[in-house]
Amino acid sequence: MKCGQKYLCDSRYGTGNLKRHIESCVKPDTCDLGQLLLSKSDGAILTRSYKFDPMKFHELLVMAIIMHDLSFQFVEYAGIRQLFNYVCADIKLVSRNTAKADVLSLYNREKAKLKEILGSVERADGGEERESYKNLTF
Repeated sequence: MKCGQKYLCDSRYGTGNLKRHIESCVKPDTCDLGQLLLSKSDGAILTRSYKFDPMKFHELLVMAIIMHDLSFQFVEYAGIRQLFNYVCADIKLVSRNTAKADVLSLYNREKAKLKEILGSVERADGGEERESYKNLTF
């Protein structure tokens, strides 16, 4: 094993201790075979060791648009569509209007979180500082 742990391999010892170790090992060496997929592209069979998560891709795409200040048309560029299709044929890109709606939705969620945080800070304050500001004269 990668972590250096040694186990006895005789059949009388069973596999329970090995299974428990693999689940808690800090240096796992294997991946779940249930995630291994085969895809056929241009007559050749390709193996992929992951399942494509369209929701995660969608979230990362929206974050990239925000982080890099990209236009919403970015998702409709032919070159970008070809690139993503080459990387993973399962990708379904959204329209610029959907990208805009998703960015606004994310903005509204983050705005609500910030209001909640600031509201709890204001309630914890008790208003004592606000009273001291009212008494200032210039």
